[in-house]
Amino acid sequence: MKSPFASLVLLLGSLSIATAGSFNTVVIDAGHGGRDNGGSYGKVYEKWLALDTAMRVDRKLRSKGFKTVMTRKSDNFISLPGRVKIGNR
Repeated sequence: MKSPFASLVLLLGSLSIATAGSFNTVVIDAGHGGRDNGGSYGKVYEKWLALDTAMRVDRKLRSKGFKTVMTRKSDNFISLPGRVKIGNR
C-alpha cells in the first residue's frame, strides 16, 4: 500500500461502525523487527515505524473496548510461522 497513514485512518474511522461485540480479538502484527529492518530512509527503519504505528493502533482499539494481541511489543524478530501461532491462539 502506498500510504500506511491512509490505511490507518480508514481502520480507525471504521471503528465507529464496528463494536467490540462483533468479534473477540484483534491481532496486530507490527511486521519486521530485530534483524529484519524492512525498508529504510537514512537511519530510519521501517521496523521502528511499524512498531510505533502498531502500538498506537493497539492503544486506540483498547480505548474503544476491543481486546487486542500484538505479535511483538519490542524490537525483536518473530518468524512468519511464529506470527501465525500468535494469531491463532
